[in-house]
Amino acid sequence: SETPQFISEIPQRVSGLAHTLGPEDALLRVLLAVTIILGLLTRRRSFRLIETRLAPIAARFPGRGALLISSASQVVAAIALPMVLWALYLFIAQLTDYDNPVFVVFGMLLLAWTEYALVTSVARELVLRPLLDIPPEHRRYLYRIAQLLAVYGIFIDALLESAAKLGALPDAVALYRWIFEFSLIVFMAVALLRRRAIMSLFPDMPNRMYRGFVRGLD
Repeated sequence: SETPQFISEIPQRVSGLAHTLGPEDALLRVLLAVTIILGLLTRRRSFRLIETRLAPIAARFPGRGALLISSASQVVAAIALPMVLWALYLFIAQLTDYDNPVFVVFGMLLLAWTEYALVTSVARELVLRPLLDIPPEHRRYLYRIAQLLAVYGIFIDALLESAAKLGALPDAVALYRWIFEFSLIVFMAVALLRRRAIMSLFPDMPNRMYRGFVRGLD
Protein backbone atom coordinates (compact mmCIF):
# COMPACT_ATOMS: atom_id res chain seq x y z
CA SER A 1 0.00 0.00 0.00
CA GLU A 2 1.02 3.64 -0.38
CA THR A 3 1.48 4.45 3.30
CA PRO A 4 4.11 1.80 4.09
CA GLN A 5 5.88 2.75 0.86
CA PHE A 6 6.28 6.45 1.63
CA ILE A 7 7.26 5.63 5.22
CA SER A 8 9.93 3.25 3.98
CA GLU A 9 11.26 5.98 1.68
CA ILE A 10 11.89 8.43 4.54
CA PRO A 11 15.55 7.30 5.09
CA GLN A 12 16.30 7.78 1.38
CA ARG A 13 14.66 11.22 1.46
CA VAL A 14 16.72 12.20 4.48
CA SER A 15 19.87 10.97 2.73
CA GLY A 16 18.97 12.99 -0.36
CA LEU A 17 18.45 16.04 1.83
CA ALA A 18 22.10 15.99 2.89
CA HIS A 19 23.31 15.87 -0.72
CA THR A 20 21.20 18.78 -1.93
CA LEU A 21 22.20 21.29 0.76
CA GLY A 22 24.65 24.05 0.06
CA PRO A 23 27.42 24.76 2.60
CA GLU A 24 25.66 27.73 4.19
CA ASP A 25 22.28 25.98 4.30
CA ALA A 26 23.87 22.87 5.78
CA LEU A 27 25.55 24.93 8.49
CA LEU A 28 22.26 26.58 9.43
CA ARG A 29 20.46 23.26 9.64
CA VAL A 30 23.23 21.72 11.71
CA LEU A 31 22.87 24.73 14.03
CA LEU A 32 19.12 24.11 14.22
CA ALA A 33 19.64 20.41 15.02
CA VAL A 34 22.24 21.15 17.71
CA THR A 35 20.00 23.81 19.27
CA ILE A 36 17.05 21.41 19.41
CA ILE A 37 19.15 18.66 21.00
CA LEU A 38 20.56 21.04 23.60
CA GLY A 39 17.08 22.41 24.25
CA LEU A 40 15.69 18.93 24.89
CA LEU A 41 18.57 18.05 27.20
CA THR A 42 18.08 21.22 29.25
CA ARG A 43 14.28 21.31 29.05
CA ARG A 44 13.60 20.82 32.77
CA ARG A 45 16.29 23.29 33.78
CA SER A 46 14.91 25.88 31.36
CA PHE A 47 11.40 25.36 32.74
CA ARG A 48 12.57 25.89 36.32
CA LEU A 49 14.60 28.95 35.34
CA ILE A 50 11.66 30.65 33.62
CA GLU A 51 9.33 29.69 36.46
CA THR A 52 11.74 31.16 39.03
CA ARG A 53 12.20 34.39 37.08
CA LEU A 54 8.45 34.93 36.70
CA ALA A 55 7.50 34.00 40.29
CA PRO A 56 8.24 37.50 41.74
CA ILE A 57 5.74 39.03 39.32
CA ALA A 58 2.91 36.90 40.78
CA ALA A 59 3.94 37.91 44.31
CA ARG A 60 3.13 41.55 43.50
CA PHE A 61 -0.58 40.84 43.01
CA PRO A 62 -2.97 40.16 45.89
CA GLY A 63 -5.41 37.26 46.17
CA ARG A 64 -6.67 35.66 42.98
CA GLY A 65 -4.53 37.97 40.87
CA ALA A 66 -1.43 36.20 42.17
CA LEU A 67 -2.97 32.84 41.27
CA LEU A 68 -3.74 33.98 37.71
CA ILE A 69 -0.26 35.43 37.18
CA SER A 70 1.34 32.31 38.63
CA SER A 71 -0.70 30.11 36.27
CA ALA A 72 0.23 32.30 33.31
CA SER A 73 3.91 31.97 34.23
CA GLN A 74 3.54 28.18 34.31
CA VAL A 75 2.04 28.22 30.81
CA VAL A 76 4.80 30.50 29.51
CA ALA A 77 7.47 28.24 31.02
CA ALA A 78 5.86 25.16 29.46
CA ILE A 79 5.64 26.53 25.92
CA ALA A 80 8.87 28.56 25.89
CA LEU A 81 11.19 25.83 24.57
CA PRO A 82 9.00 24.43 21.76
CA MET A 83 7.96 27.94 20.72
CA VAL A 84 11.56 29.17 20.55
CA LEU A 85 12.59 26.08 18.54
CA TRP A 86 9.66 26.52 16.17
CA ALA A 87 10.50 30.22 15.74
CA LEU A 88 14.12 29.26 15.02
CA TYR A 89 12.93 26.77 12.42
CA LEU A 90 10.76 29.44 10.75
CA PHE A 91 13.71 31.84 10.73
CA ILE A 92 16.01 29.31 9.06
CA ALA A 93 13.30 28.20 6.61
CA GLN A 94 12.69 31.84 5.61
CA LEU A 95 16.39 32.63 5.42
CA THR A 96 17.30 29.65 3.23
CA ASP A 97 14.01 29.38 1.33
CA TYR A 98 14.30 25.60 1.57
CA ASP A 99 11.14 23.56 0.95
CA ASN A 100 12.29 19.94 1.05
CA PRO A 101 9.31 17.84 2.26
CA VAL A 102 11.25 16.24 5.14
CA PHE A 103 12.33 19.68 6.37
CA VAL A 104 8.76 21.00 6.10
CA VAL A 105 7.42 17.98 8.02
CA PHE A 106 9.99 18.67 10.72
CA GLY A 107 8.51 22.15 11.10
CA MET A 108 4.99 20.69 11.31
CA LEU A 109 6.07 18.46 14.20
CA LEU A 110 7.67 21.39 16.02
CA LEU A 111 4.42 23.33 15.66
CA ALA A 112 2.45 20.32 16.92
CA TRP A 113 4.74 20.13 19.97
CA THR A 114 4.13 23.83 20.67
CA GLU A 115 0.36 23.42 20.39
CA TYR A 116 0.41 20.34 22.63
CA ALA A 117 2.45 22.14 25.30
CA LEU A 118 0.02 25.07 25.21
CA VAL A 119 -3.16 22.98 25.44
CA THR A 120 -1.93 20.67 28.21
CA SER A 121 -0.40 23.46 30.31
CA VAL A 122 -3.57 25.56 30.11
CA ALA A 123 -5.69 22.50 30.98
CA ARG A 124 -3.42 21.70 33.92
CA GLU A 125 -3.78 25.20 35.34
CA LEU A 126 -7.55 25.29 34.80
CA VAL A 127 -8.50 21.93 36.29
CA LEU A 128 -5.61 20.78 38.51
CA ARG A 129 -4.49 24.01 40.17
CA PRO A 130 -7.48 24.69 39.77
CA LEU A 131 -8.46 28.07 38.38
CA LEU A 132 -11.95 26.69 37.88
CA ASP A 133 -14.00 25.61 40.90
CA ILE A 134 -14.04 21.89 40.06
CA PRO A 135 -14.73 19.14 42.62
CA PRO A 136 -11.53 17.18 43.41
CA GLU A 137 -12.99 13.87 42.20
CA HIS A 138 -13.35 15.23 38.63
CA ARG A 139 -10.02 17.03 38.21
CA ARG A 140 -7.78 14.15 37.14
CA TYR A 141 -10.41 12.81 34.75
CA LEU A 142 -10.85 16.15 33.01
CA TYR A 143 -7.09 16.64 32.72
CA ARG A 144 -6.60 13.17 31.22
CA ILE A 145 -9.33 13.91 28.68
CA ALA A 146 -7.57 17.16 27.72
CA GLN A 147 -4.24 15.35 27.38
CA LEU A 148 -5.69 12.59 25.21
CA LEU A 149 -7.52 15.10 23.02
CA ALA A 150 -4.30 17.07 22.58
CA VAL A 151 -2.23 14.00 21.68
CA TYR A 152 -4.90 12.54 19.45
CA GLY A 153 -6.09 15.73 17.80
CA ILE A 154 -2.83 17.65 17.36
CA PHE A 155 -0.26 14.94 16.66
CA ILE A 156 -2.40 12.69 14.47
CA ASP A 157 -3.45 15.70 12.42
CA ALA A 158 0.24 16.61 12.07
CA LEU A 159 1.05 13.04 10.99
CA LEU A 160 -1.69 13.14 8.34
CA GLU A 161 -0.38 16.45 7.03
CA SER A 162 3.11 14.96 7.03
CA ALA A 163 1.93 11.93 5.09
CA ALA A 164 0.47 14.19 2.41
CA LYS A 165 3.67 16.23 2.27
CA LEU A 166 5.84 13.12 1.95
CA GLY A 167 3.90 11.82 -1.02
CA ALA A 168 1.02 9.66 0.22
CA LEU A 169 -1.88 9.35 -2.19
CA PRO A 170 -4.53 12.06 -1.62
CA ASP A 171 -7.30 9.43 -1.50
CA ALA A 172 -5.41 7.49 1.18
CA VAL A 173 -4.85 10.63 3.26
CA ALA A 174 -8.52 11.59 2.88
CA LEU A 175 -9.60 8.12 4.07
CA TYR A 176 -7.29 8.24 7.08
CA ARG A 177 -8.51 11.73 7.93
CA TRP A 178 -12.14 10.58 7.80
CA ILE A 179 -11.31 7.66 10.14
CA PHE A 180 -9.46 10.06 12.44
CA GLU A 181 -12.34 12.55 12.58
CA PHE A 182 -14.92 9.81 13.14
CA SER A 183 -12.90 8.22 15.94
CA LEU A 184 -12.46 11.67 17.51
CA ILE A 185 -16.25 12.08 17.60
CA VAL A 186 -16.59 8.63 19.21
CA PHE A 187 -13.93 9.54 21.77
CA MET A 188 -15.77 12.75 22.67
CA ALA A 189 -19.04 10.84 23.01
CA VAL A 190 -17.42 8.38 25.43
CA ALA A 191 -15.85 11.24 27.41
CA LEU A 192 -19.25 12.91 27.77
CA LEU A 193 -20.65 9.82 29.49
CA ARG A 194 -19.27 11.23 32.75
CA ARG A 195 -21.75 14.06 32.57
CA ARG A 196 -21.13 15.40 36.08
CA ALA A 197 -17.43 15.81 35.39
CA ILE A 198 -18.10 17.72 32.18
CA MET A 199 -20.76 19.92 33.80
CA SER A 200 -18.32 20.83 36.59
CA LEU A 201 -16.46 22.91 33.99
CA PHE A 202 -19.34 25.41 34.05
CA PRO A 203 -19.01 27.69 37.10
CA ASP A 204 -22.02 28.80 39.10
CA MET A 205 -22.88 32.38 38.11
CA PRO A 206 -25.73 34.61 39.33
CA ASN A 207 -27.22 35.06 35.89
CA ARG A 208 -30.66 33.70 35.02
CA MET A 209 -29.95 33.15 31.32
CA TYR A 210 -26.64 31.46 32.04
CA ARG A 211 -28.16 29.16 34.64
CA GLY A 212 -30.96 28.28 32.24
CA PHE A 213 -28.37 27.42 29.59
CA VAL A 214 -26.43 25.19 32.01
CA ARG A 215 -29.63 23.44 33.17
CA GLY A 216 -30.47 22.80 29.53
CA LEU A 217 -27.12 21.14 28.99
CA ASP A 218 -27.54 19.07 32.14
